[in-house]
Amino acid sequence: MVEFQDLHRLPTFEDLSRKELEAVAPLCEKRRIAKGVTLFQEDRQATRLYVLDAGRIVILMNGAHGQRAMVYTVQPGESFSWSALVPPRRYTASALAIESSDVYEIDGRKLSRLFKREPALGYKIMCRVSQLVSKRLRHTRLQLLNIHDWQTAEQAQAV
Repeated sequence: MVEFQDLHRLPTFEDLSRKELEAVAPLCEKRRIAKGVTLFQEDRQATRLYVLDAGRIVILMNGAHGQRAMVYTVQPGESFSWSALVPPRRYTASALAIESSDVYEIDGRKLSRLFKREPALGYKIMCRVSQLVSKRLRHTRLQLLNIHDWQTAEQAQAV
Protein backbone atom coordinates (compact mmCIF):
# COMPACT_ATOMS: atom_id res chain seq x y z
CA MET A 1 0.00 0.00 0.00
CA VAL A 2 1.16 3.51 -0.79
CA GLU A 3 1.35 5.91 2.15
CA PHE A 4 0.48 9.59 1.87
CA GLN A 5 4.09 10.52 2.74
CA ASP A 6 5.28 8.70 -0.40
CA LEU A 7 3.08 10.91 -2.57
CA HIS A 8 3.89 14.21 -0.85
CA ARG A 9 7.48 14.20 -2.14
CA LEU A 10 6.31 13.95 -5.79
CA PRO A 11 5.78 17.23 -7.70
CA THR A 12 2.31 16.18 -8.90
CA PHE A 13 1.11 15.98 -5.30
CA GLU A 14 3.44 18.26 -3.34
CA ASP A 15 0.91 21.03 -2.70
CA LEU A 16 -1.84 18.71 -1.46
CA SER A 17 -2.92 18.68 2.17
CA ARG A 18 -2.54 15.57 4.30
CA LYS A 19 -6.27 14.91 4.01
CA GLU A 20 -6.10 15.17 0.19
CA LEU A 21 -3.04 12.89 0.04
CA GLU A 22 -4.85 10.37 2.24
CA ALA A 23 -7.74 10.39 -0.26
CA VAL A 24 -5.39 9.77 -3.24
CA ALA A 25 -3.05 7.20 -1.65
CA PRO A 26 -5.52 4.25 -1.69
CA LEU A 27 -5.90 4.70 -5.46
CA CYS A 28 -2.15 4.21 -6.00
CA GLU A 29 0.06 1.19 -6.39
CA LYS A 30 3.82 1.21 -6.56
CA ARG A 31 5.18 -1.09 -9.26
CA ARG A 32 8.61 -2.17 -10.43
CA ILE A 33 8.82 -2.15 -14.23
CA ALA A 34 11.54 -4.26 -15.86
CA LYS A 35 13.73 -2.83 -18.60
CA GLY A 36 12.10 -3.34 -22.00
CA VAL A 37 8.50 -3.45 -20.73
CA THR A 38 5.89 -1.33 -22.53
CA LEU A 39 3.57 0.25 -19.96
CA PHE A 40 0.93 1.28 -22.48
CA GLN A 41 0.51 1.63 -26.22
CA GLU A 42 -0.58 4.51 -28.42
CA ASP A 43 -4.27 4.53 -29.46
CA ARG A 44 -5.31 2.08 -26.73
CA GLN A 45 -7.76 2.90 -23.95
CA ALA A 46 -6.04 5.05 -21.33
CA THR A 47 -6.67 3.62 -17.87
CA ARG A 48 -3.75 4.67 -15.70
CA LEU A 49 -1.92 7.82 -14.70
CA TYR A 50 1.72 7.13 -13.84
CA VAL A 51 4.32 9.00 -11.82
CA LEU A 52 7.94 7.95 -12.27
CA ASP A 53 9.73 7.44 -8.96
CA ALA A 54 13.05 6.08 -10.25
CA GLY A 55 14.47 4.85 -13.54
CA ARG A 56 13.91 5.95 -17.12
CA ILE A 57 10.77 5.81 -19.24
CA VAL A 58 10.62 7.06 -22.81
CA ILE A 59 7.51 8.25 -24.61
CA LEU A 60 7.26 7.00 -28.20
CA MET A 61 4.93 7.86 -31.06
CA ASN A 62 4.15 5.96 -34.23
CA GLY A 63 5.15 7.70 -37.45
CA ALA A 64 3.25 7.73 -40.72
CA HIS A 65 5.41 4.94 -42.16
CA GLY A 66 5.34 2.56 -39.18
CA GLN A 67 8.49 3.84 -37.49
CA ARG A 68 8.48 4.70 -33.77
CA ALA A 69 10.03 7.98 -32.70
CA MET A 70 11.12 8.87 -29.19
CA VAL A 71 9.48 12.17 -28.29
CA TYR A 72 10.23 12.55 -24.59
CA THR A 73 12.20 11.05 -21.71
CA VAL A 74 10.28 11.10 -18.43
CA GLN A 75 12.29 12.34 -15.46
CA PRO A 76 11.89 10.96 -11.91
CA GLY A 77 9.03 12.75 -10.17
CA GLU A 78 7.17 13.51 -13.40
CA SER A 79 3.69 12.31 -14.25
CA PHE A 80 2.92 10.74 -17.58
CA SER A 81 -0.09 9.24 -19.35
CA TRP A 82 -2.37 12.14 -18.45
CA SER A 83 -4.75 10.84 -21.14
CA ALA A 84 -6.29 8.62 -18.46
CA LEU A 85 -7.86 11.76 -16.97
CA VAL A 86 -9.08 13.44 -20.15
CA PRO A 87 -11.82 12.20 -22.51
CA PRO A 88 -11.73 10.35 -24.85
CA ARG A 89 -9.23 8.54 -22.59
CA ARG A 90 -6.97 7.21 -25.37
CA TYR A 91 -3.20 7.09 -25.07
CA THR A 92 -1.62 9.55 -27.50
CA ALA A 93 1.75 7.79 -27.32
CA SER A 94 3.41 4.66 -25.95
CA ALA A 95 5.66 4.35 -22.89
CA LEU A 96 8.68 2.05 -22.68
CA ALA A 97 10.97 1.40 -19.71
CA ILE A 98 14.52 1.76 -21.02
CA GLU A 99 15.87 0.76 -17.64
CA SER A 100 14.34 -0.91 -14.62
CA SER A 101 11.97 1.67 -13.14
CA ASP A 102 9.70 2.28 -10.16
CA VAL A 103 6.37 3.92 -10.89
CA TYR A 104 3.26 4.91 -9.01
CA GLU A 105 0.23 3.71 -10.94
CA ILE A 106 -3.14 5.40 -10.38
CA ASP A 107 -6.47 4.21 -11.74
CA GLY A 108 -7.67 7.10 -13.91
CA ARG A 109 -11.41 6.47 -13.54
CA LYS A 110 -11.21 6.21 -9.75
CA LEU A 111 -9.16 9.39 -9.63
CA SER A 112 -11.71 11.17 -11.84
CA ARG A 113 -14.52 10.04 -9.51
CA LEU A 114 -12.53 11.42 -6.55
CA PHE A 115 -12.23 14.74 -8.42
CA LYS A 116 -16.03 14.89 -8.71
CA ARG A 117 -16.41 14.35 -4.95
CA GLU A 118 -13.52 16.69 -4.10
CA PRO A 119 -13.41 19.42 -6.79
CA ALA A 120 -10.71 21.47 -5.05
CA LEU A 121 -8.44 18.42 -5.04
CA GLY A 122 -9.24 17.76 -8.69
CA TYR A 123 -8.44 21.36 -9.55
CA LYS A 124 -5.03 21.18 -7.87
CA ILE A 125 -4.04 17.96 -9.62
CA MET A 126 -5.41 19.06 -13.00
CA CYS A 127 -3.38 22.29 -12.69
CA ARG A 128 -0.29 20.09 -12.34
CA VAL A 129 -1.40 18.00 -15.32
CA SER A 130 -1.89 21.21 -17.33
CA GLN A 131 1.67 22.25 -16.48
CA LEU A 132 2.86 18.86 -17.70
CA VAL A 133 0.96 19.19 -20.99
CA SER A 134 2.37 22.69 -21.46
CA LYS A 135 5.91 21.46 -20.81
CA ARG A 136 5.49 18.62 -23.30
CA LEU A 137 4.06 20.99 -25.92
CA ARG A 138 7.03 23.33 -25.50
CA HIS A 139 9.41 20.36 -25.78
CA THR A 140 7.67 19.24 -28.98
CA ARG A 141 7.90 22.74 -30.47
CA LEU A 142 11.63 22.81 -29.77
CA GLN A 143 12.02 19.41 -31.43
CA LEU A 144 10.20 20.71 -34.51
CA LEU A 145 12.49 23.73 -34.66
CA ASN A 146 15.48 21.38 -34.66
CA ILE A 147 13.99 19.22 -37.42
CA HIS A 148 12.99 21.98 -39.82
CA ASP A 149 15.12 24.71 -41.33
CA TRP A 150 13.16 27.64 -39.95
CA GLN A 151 13.70 31.23 -40.96
CA THR A 152 14.52 33.65 -38.22
CA ALA A 153 12.28 36.70 -37.83
CA GLU A 154 15.06 38.84 -39.31
CA GLN A 155 15.35 36.56 -42.38
CA ALA A 156 11.60 36.65 -42.93
CA GLN A 157 11.57 40.48 -42.79
CA ALA A 158 14.41 40.71 -45.33
CA VAL A 159 12.40 38.80 -47.96
